[in-house]
Formats: sequence, C-alpha cells, structure tokens
Amino acid sequence: MSVSALTRPGERDRLVVKFSEIDWLFSLALCLIAGAGALMMFSIAGSSWEPWAGAHLLRFGIMFVVMVALAMV
Repeated sequence: MSVSALTRPGERDRLVVKFSEIDWLFSLALCLIAGAGALMMFSIAGSSWEPWAGAHLLRFGIMFVVMVALAMV
C-alpha cells in the first residue's frame, strides 16, 4: 500500500506537502550546472558579468521559479 493511500483526503493538496515532494537533489544539480556555466561565461568575458553571465543567471533564476511553480500544480 502506498503512502498516498494512507493520507487523509485533501492532505496531498497542501502547499507544504507539494513543496516537500519536489526532487531537491535534482534541483541542486541543476543549480550547480547553471552556476558552473555562469562562472565560465564570467571568466570568458574578462571577469565581467556583462554581457553573458548576468543575463544567464537572471534567466536561470526566473525559469527556476517557474519550474517550482509548475511543480506545485
């Protein structure tokens, strides 16, 4: 019998429960890869966040928030 069969009706719909079901290890791996990419772009641009690394981190941050929001649905 699965854990979901043992919970009360509607309990899995709680935001805290949905938030805890996200695969945070995978999310950490994505953040590390994006961070390594940003560091490479920072290095290539001569220790400057512009034109690539800053935009990369901004896009990644926005899309990470979108990913977490979609995981809540």
